[in-house]
Amino acid sequence: MKRLENYLKYTRRSKIKSFYSEEYGFTIVELIIVITIVGILAALSVPSSLQWIYKEKQNSYVRELTGFIELMRKEARRWNGSCSLSPKTTSVNGRNIQPLFNVSCKGMNNNQKFNISRSIPLAGKLIFQEVSSSFNVTPKGHISLSNSASNNSSVVMVIGGRYEMQSSQYRPKCILIESPSGIIRSGIYARYYSTSSRRLSSEYKPQLRTSQCITR
Repeated sequence: MKRLENYLKYTRRSKIKSFYSEEYGFTIVELIIVITIVGILAALSVPSSLQWIYKEKQNSYVRELTGFIELMRKEARRWNGSCSLSPKTTSVNGRNIQPLFNVSCKGMNNNQKFNISRSIPLAGKLIFQEVSSSFNVTPKGHISLSNSASNNSSVVMVIGGRYEMQSSQYRPKCILIESPSGIIRSGIYARYYSTSSRRLSSEYKPQLRTSQCITR
């Protein structure tokens, strides 16, 4: 009986030792294969992720800009005042963010003017805009164009990316502001642009055409 008990204890100890003595893990070849696959997937996904981020920044700026123009028209009607909006000619670099427009309002008090000016959307170094003309908002909320936009019946704004990418040709977004109604529509500009971080962040482009802004 004692021999049987000793034998059972011995066999249990042998199984425990053999269990803990076994080594589990990956070989060097398997690790190299896994690391290579992860690296390839990362290299494929990073550019597409960056493009998605850049496009979302452009979409956000378009939404903020259209919202600001609607606000300016609403405040002009509310206070029986008038405002003018003109694009800057500037470049934004580094981590700076700044408004790409100058706004000036009349017939309003300082608080009302301040509320409008602080609502101008801000842009960083990854955004550029081209604007066909400055324009005025009348006390009735109508849009009147400056003389530089005599060839257009609307204000055309082109918004795109200011960065370097391998797929350099793309069609940027556009905003169309009809005169005198003030109806705002957004869409895609028909002409192809090249992505470049060396272009200006904001500039006048009187040659922009209403017919090339394809809206929904």
